[in-house]
Amino acid sequence: MTYKKKIIDFCEGGIHLESVDMEYILRRALRVDQFIAHERTRIQQIRDMLADVPISGHIGGSGGRKGASDCVGQTAIRREKLWAELEHCQNLIEQRMSEAVRVEHILLTLDDMQRQLILLRCKDGCSWKHVARQMHMSQSTCQRWYLRAVGSVLRQWQ
Repeated sequence: MTYKKKIIDFCEGGIHLESVDMEYILRRALRVDQFIAHERTRIQQIRDMLADVPISGHIGGSGGRKGASDCVGQTAIRREKLWAELEHCQNLIEQRMSEAVRVEHILLTLDDMQRQLILLRCKDGCSWKHVARQMHMSQSTCQRWYLRAVGSVLRQWQ
């Protein structure tokens, strides 16, 4: 039986998809530092691109190709797109930070073993074999306790 199948079998009444979603949220929230570093790099790239886009278009000297108003319009559109992308990146950072804070608060309510299982699997990305070694348990026991921990997080999340 696959791990995902165990999650689906473990959860009742249509909650199974939410449990899988909760695992995804846990992984995302616990790895938020990597995401923020990536988004900050992206924000700097966008700011650099904005600095390279002139505030107004090239007026005159078009050589019969495009009129000045065409250049101004394209430049304005480019700047608008960059500003929208910049705002989107900043909103994503805020959303992920809020999610991470919420997950941290929920994890503090779990017992040490459940918290450690979630951190090993979701934050560190450890295999079940490694988790079992670290926790001094069998893999199946770790998986069972992990599913309970994810269920606890899910109930508090809702």
